[in-house]
Amino acid sequence: MSIELAVQLWKETRSFIHENHDKKEAAEATATVLMEYFDVADIADAFKFDKNIINSIAEYIDDEELDEIDELFSDDEDY
Repeated sequence: MSIELAVQLWKETRSFIHENHDKKEAAEATATVLMEYFDVADIADAFKFDKNIINSIAEYIDDEELDEIDELFSDDEDY
């Protein structure tokens, strides 16, 4: 599976998850599987649109890169 396909699958399925807590759990499970196949930096780059995925891999991301990603969400309350 390509990371682009994983991104598309996540975009399509996350809209069916309504509770924030459930989205976080789903993101953690997704991130765990993705880390088996892809580099964390590649995951962070591909999923930079989704704060739940980024939070799930945050401990593995370089602090400087994490700061850059956080800036993307600073003005966006509905991620």
